[in-house]
Amino acid sequence: GCLLFLATSALFLFMFAFGAIAEEGDECPEEEMIPIWLIVMGVVSLLLPWISRYFCSKMVNKDSEASSDEEKGVDAGCSNESQPKKSFDCLYMTFMFAWLIVGSVWVFGCEDCDIPFTKTENTTGNVTGFIEEGCNERAYDIAYVGLIVLWVLNGLFCLFPFIIWPCVASSLENNDNEQQEEVSADGVGSTTVHTTSV
Repeated sequence: GCLLFLATSALFLFMFAFGAIAEEGDECPEEEMIPIWLIVMGVVSLLLPWISRYFCSKMVNKDSEASSDEEKGVDAGCSNESQPKKSFDCLYMTFMFAWLIVGSVWVFGCEDCDIPFTKTENTTGNVTGFIEEGCNERAYDIAYVGLIVLWVLNGLFCLFPFIIWPCVASSLENNDNEQQEEVSADGVGSTTVHTTSV
């Protein structure tokens, strides 16, 4: 769990950094929304724990929760089971899924984005201008790889309740059954020894 958290945090940090670099230099003329997509995805994903906490604390009536919070020592209004937390998480997941789809359209739909960014001077008559092509190579690569990683993680998240969890639950159930059999076998043996000694 910790390794996955660190890896995704690094990915979102790279998304933000390379998106900001490409946006600052206008280095993705083929699809100008790719750097913006990277920046938004990076910022929103990195700040989610703090955004969630802030939103949740604003939604909870602190006066009515104060006595139970002091007794429990936790912020009951921001637990995973609270209605404000569930509402925020639902809103957040909907936005992120829509943003993932939009990003996929922009990144996978850009045919010339894999060409490295170039800015060449073009003189026609007395007019001098610049022709810009391609996209910042690192920004495009991080967007492309990031989308693939996020789609794979979403796929695993969706498959977890249907495929992975039943396998884990079955394994845990088999272990419980084996432990119960060992306990019952130990209990029968001790009963027998007890009866023979009487």
